[in-house]
Amino acid sequence: MEGIQIIWDNVNRRLPVVIRAADNAGNNAGHAAPNQAAPNQAAPNQAAPNQAALNRAAPNQAAPNANANPEVVAPQPAPLPPPTRTYVAPFPIVTNCEFNMANPEAQLDCGQWGGLTWDIVYKSFNTNGNYASGTSAVVFRGMGKKTYRVHFKYDLTQTSAKEMWMRDQNVMIDDEHPYFLCNNTIDSTTRRDDLPKTVAFNLSIEFIEPVEKFEYDYQKWPPGQYWFQYRNDYSVRCDSSALERIHPKYSGFLRNFGRLSKKEAFAFYEFLGVMTHNWYIGTPKYDEVMLNGYKLGFTGQWGSYDKPSSSLDFKARTILPGYQHITNEVSARQETFREGLAIGVCDMFDLKLNANHPMMRTQVEELKPMREHRGQVSFYIEDSVSGPLLMTGVLIQGRNRQHAKLKVTLFRKKESIDIITTYRIIDTHQKTIGVIISILDEEFTAALAAGELSVAIQLHLHGTKNTYIHNHVEEFDTTTPYRMPGPITGYLNCRDGERIAVCKEFLAIHCEQLQMMFYSTDFSDCGGDEINVDEDSDVVLDALDIIWHRSKSVQLKTLRRVLELGGYWLCRRIQIFIEMAIMHSSLVTPTVKVELAHTYDLQVIKYAIRHPELASTYKWEVSAEDKARIALPAANEIDGGIDGRPF
Repeated sequence: MEGIQIIWDNVNRRLPVVIRAADNAGNNAGHAAPNQAAPNQAAPNQAAPNQAALNRAAPNQAAPNANANPEVVAPQPAPLPPPTRTYVAPFPIVTNCEFNMANPEAQLDCGQWGGLTWDIVYKSFNTNGNYASGTSAVVFRGMGKKTYRVHFKYDLTQTSAKEMWMRDQNVMIDDEHPYFLCNNTIDSTTRRDDLPKTVAFNLSIEFIEPVEKFEYDYQKWPPGQYWFQYRNDYSVRCDSSALERIHPKYSGFLRNFGRLSKKEAFAFYEFLGVMTHNWYIGTPKYDEVMLNGYKLGFTGQWGSYDKPSSSLDFKARTILPGYQHITNEVSARQETFREGLAIGVCDMFDLKLNANHPMMRTQVEELKPMREHRGQVSFYIEDSVSGPLLMTGVLIQGRNRQHAKLKVTLFRKKESIDIITTYRIIDTHQKTIGVIISILDEEFTAALAAGELSVAIQLHLHGTKNTYIHNHVEEFDTTTPYRMPGPITGYLNCRDGERIAVCKEFLAIHCEQLQMMFYSTDFSDCGGDEINVDEDSDVVLDALDIIWHRSKSVQLKTLRRVLELGGYWLCRRIQIFIEMAIMHSSLVTPTVKVELAHTYDLQVIKYAIRHPELASTYKWEVSAEDKARIALPAANEIDGGIDGRPF
């Protein structure tokens, strides 16, 4: 039997949601008063054990009757009184902030209490038209291994384009979640050129309390309108508009929310943290959280996040669908770069990075237009055993295949320090170029933080029909070893006799096996600058392209070899890339998808086949026999093991 769950939003509208009566069996005793639990019912602010409701409610307002009779519309619940709290000096700690919206670089203000300090980092993203937008990141340091709950208020002093649900917020912070984001959108008051020149807001830290551990337990994230509540385990109030855009079956996901296991629900809340606060960006965990989001069906409409004008950086962007491709096109090599007439762009960027600040380790800039081609460049930091790596990633979005020449020049106080030149074939699938600019020592790390470094980007494009080009140690001498773009600190010796010059520090970050072989001193064949690889150079170069450039058209005939090489190297980046390419490829049949998923533990594919009710854009006709091969999840999957689904 199906019914309608009546929930109320903040403007007194009824929102009907189809539910199944069986889902609420045993939970029809009604809700207790706001501060009193009914017999055999969950405590306030918690759903009953078999209930998972998404409620939209005003701040400080009780949750509506989730089990209302569909034929009886309950009156809107009375709002709860404002919370009362006896402040202990020095709370509340109020910071009055004012930032220049015309300045796109990060701007800081600071506060402190006890051993904790926090920076308020403001970044503006749009100051054109009838509105201005940006984000304020409140970044905490000094937590050590402790966890705190931060109660705060955040008030814009100008007219906001959207209702600001900023009252009575609270977020947990620890060393893995050291910051939270607040979005600012300011309206023009009368005409197009009437936008304020500054954004001003007050951040009031109402109270900070230590807690035992980080939990998704009654957190309130700005701008929170909806409660996501999972049984008695998790509850977070936040904005859900972004989730609706990227899940083609969002209402169906909500109906099945209560059927998720605890591990699946936790994976959803982690994904919610990424979408709301950009948690884990720049870390390996970010990719894993995004993959879990794809498992749960958040697989559509990512195009709005993939525009050159978006604030997503190179690493975060390239986990999105569309950067992984399988082809059976006949390979054709581009021998040399064509000289003469070309389209291109040349620009200089002052670096505004700080390797020691979690919100200043990446910088995103839009490139000038190149006819129909649009581009973006990211500068970011990766940590290596030899010091911070200064990286850049260039994105080019266009319609036609192009032969690209990229020249990256590093300057210190306008004096040229280093030059890297590299070539690549780019098209609609293979549309990025990744370069390691420099390995920074202590002096240059300090110079970067002091704003003394800048980078010039020179990009030239020629039309071509070829599919790949090799880079060499000596740019114009094809008899010298192949080269990946960046400093040369090591070599890979392939079984076909070819050598490839690499930055071993960068490879060691992404490949556990190569990290041990380059740096371990426990074995006689480890600890050097050269490694023998039992694979041909074309396959090795494909694997390196995935690690360096993060977009690639992989040949169907060498797909398994690239995947197996990534497995031997213990390179998670290659496995993620190949799995997403397999998911989106029409060249790989559903039966082969299942076989590859079973053999190589491709968990997104396995999960989508086991749970078609959650799969949105991944719809494969799979036989009963193939389903049986992957029917039981392993303990390391989000629907298996302890706190997984019963099978």
